Amino acid sequence: MIHAVVCLLWALGVWADIEKMDHIYYRVVSVPEDVAMQMPEPGTGISVDGLVHEFFLSEEREELNKNTSLIDRIDKILGLTEEKLAHVEGSTKIVVQPFKGIHLETDEGVVNVGQYTSTFEKKGEIIQQYTRGDRCDICQDKKWKGTVIYKPDTGPLQVTGPIESSTCNYQLIIKGSALADVERYKVLTHTKHLPSSQGVSQGSQGATDMHHPNTGPGTAPGPEGTLPPLTQ
Repeated sequence: MIHAVVCLLWALGVWADIEKMDHIYYRVVSVPEDVAMQMPEPGTGISVDGLVHEFFLSEEREELNKNTSLIDRIDKILGLTEEKLAHVEGSTKIVVQPFKGIHLETDEGVVNVGQYTSTFEKKGEIIQQYTRGDRCDICQDKKWKGTVIYKPDTGPLQVTGPIESSTCNYQLIIKGSALADVERYKVLTHTKHLPSSQGVSQGSQGATDMHHPNTGPGTAPGPEGTLPPLTQ
């Protein structure tokens, strides 16, 4: 089996390009052998079992790369250290400066919620603790503190969900594309029909996502029976 795969890789002319090997392996294990040997370029067609299969690039979509390393994710947050990210609700404004501090602005003045203390990962999320804030005006034996959760997203950078999880303890979420690797791809539409000399199309039409290096096949839904993802 290994010898057969090696021969197939060599025949397809991609043995020297190691980055394409995962694509070829995916094709070999996912589609019939006669189709695997005839993978077309987008916009062309192939004939299999008496049917003509045609492929067209259609709409462009985007999705988050879920394989971004922890170091890269931390580096993206470090790139925000000079930013003052704010959330305004009524006359109250809470401002976060990553790796530095959190403060609360109200009609009564400014409250130091906390200074940066630590960063850790929990269940795939990067979390920061901010402590040593001003003394709590409700419980004099406590000091203000805050927790910030960072989440990648395709939208603009923003502070959301500030809640007082306990007395003088804020929890906030910072999310946006500045924290993410956003990948764009075009959907590959597949149609199948009889050759034009044999009459009207009797096939079905569906769609599947393009396949990207090191991210696995795309996730856009398609009807049962469509071919697997292909590289552009």
